[in-house]
Amino acid sequence: MARTTLLLTILLILATGANATVQTSVSVANAAPTIDRVSTYSNYTNSTSNTPATGFSSAANTIFIQANVSDLNSYVNIQSAQYLILLYDNTTESTFSTMAAYANMTFEQGSGIHAVYTANHTLPTGTYSRLGTETPPLYFRIKINVSDGTDATTSNTNASQNADFTFIGETQQTTTTGGSSSSGSDAGTTSIIVTPGIVYPFTTPVDKPAKQPKETKTTKTTIKEQTPTTALFDIDVKLTADRVTAGDPLLAKVTLINFGSTGSVDADITYIITDEKGTVLRQERETVPVEAQNEYLKSFDISSLPDGTYKLIVDLSYQGQVSPAKSEKTFIIDRSGKKGFPLTLTEEIMLAGTLITIGLGATLLIKTLPRKKIPLKPDKK
Repeated sequence: MARTTLLLTILLILATGANATVQTSVSVANAAPTIDRVSTYSNYTNSTSNTPATGFSSAANTIFIQANVSDLNSYVNIQSAQYLILLYDNTTESTFSTMAAYANMTFEQGSGIHAVYTANHTLPTGTYSRLGTETPPLYFRIKINVSDGTDATTSNTNASQNADFTFIGETQQTTTTGGSSSSGSDAGTTSIIVTPGIVYPFTTPVDKPAKQPKETKTTKTTIKEQTPTTALFDIDVKLTADRVTAGDPLLAKVTLINFGSTGSVDADITYIITDEKGTVLRQERETVPVEAQNEYLKSFDISSLPDGTYKLIVDLSYQGQVSPAKSEKTFIIDRSGKKGFPLTLTEEIMLAGTLITIGLGATLLIKTLPRKKIPLKPDKK
């Protein structure tokens, strides 16, 4: 109804001709940029040469950060991106004492519409451990702030707009040296050795029996660096075309990324198509195995759907899921093959501006054209 009213108003303006006073300016607010994906790496050269990782230690304590950001519906381009590290307990975010403010990221590639920013951060020696296996699980969280100079966006609590990682900090190892006193009163001495990234049990000194030969015993326990034991997924969906014509199928490129546990994980993918009111019209489900990343092209038969505006929702679920993973895209079915109705809001604004400009131009042209006076013929008597 609103769209029909808009077009009728435009036609009414044009019909009034030279005597109409028309407001020619259309004010459209600038849209804030969006944060598409945040990732962490143990090594990073560029977007194609890197090693994804979500587990770090004080022996390998440099975290490489990548942020993918967009600014699709804006009149100014992306200008900067920053990152901040917080503490996260799977529910609440809190300040990390060693990083009180956002730090700048470096532009790697892209444009003012789609861009990739990177940074690397070294956690200080002695940072305590957050392993993701506690109750509740504890993580470090990376948040992003991106700005186009007019509006700025900060990561919300969605998994796709943040990057969570685990860290094994420095702990202690004890070394006990036995005594050699004939009375057995020498209980030995204890020293503490700080070792990065490996967890050791703390052992108290033990009395030695009398007349025991002098010996040195060192207790060593090696525990491999812990890696996440559960999957942590991100999902990204891109349509090959957001307008489908001539009964063609809807094609979508689906990208599944596992930032968590290694090995193959079965991900349950649910595809839903709804109309503008949110009514579910199509729904199907399939299981897709994913190790680190899986990218595939999905086709949807929409030949029975009438022309109109619809939404594709792709929802991902898996065993042990702790954060939602969902992506939504809007598309239009227009079997006429012409960019007519239905129109998107952007197309309506462009059409309105074009029609108003044409109408004003015609009005000004009529006013400026010289008018030829035709003498009246006298009446014949």
